[in-house]
Amino acid sequence: HPLSAADCDLVEDLYQRTLLSSSSLGSGMDDILKEEVFLTDESNYKVMVMKNGAGVLTMKKRSKDAGFLSFGEPYYVLQRGYGEYTVEGEEEEAALGPVRHLVFVVHGIGEAMWSRDDVNIPSLVEEMDTLRAVINKKLLEGWKRDCEKAKREKKIEPPLPNRIEILPIEWYQRIHSASTS
Repeated sequence: HPLSAADCDLVEDLYQRTLLSSSSLGSGMDDILKEEVFLTDESNYKVMVMKNGAGVLTMKKRSKDAGFLSFGEPYYVLQRGYGEYTVEGEEEEAALGPVRHLVFVVHGIGEAMWSRDDVNIPSLVEEMDTLRAVINKKLLEGWKRDCEKAKREKKIEPPLPNRIEILPIEWYQRIHSASTS
């Protein structure tokens, strides 16, 4: 779970000093690797910079009573920010370049069904996200096949297909909400 603002400031300070110490302008890592920063809001924990056998530095949150080499002692590897994540279809969309076509989807029939709590089907937004991902994936796959064909036939590679963005327009709640009745 995220650290409190006060503890984040302490950890960020250690992080910045670690960056400086490890740079060519720094004084080296010896002092940083010995340092323990005790958290204020999670007073049972401390944060340390550790270096593994491959020379990779990590920041670990450990029990404040844990020794430097406490084997079997639970710890948390701290991560700055949210880290990497992937979205399904993201690679295909990025490969196609900027959006060239925009489709607005206005759904009228069945909109009341999506707005009901007792109906367990994907929403219009979820369906359009899936549709966009499938369309762009198929566009990229077709383009790759065309490129392979052009290469075999020693022809010029075809241009990238136009990327498509699909935006659902949700209107039912605005018109039929309790505040407008």
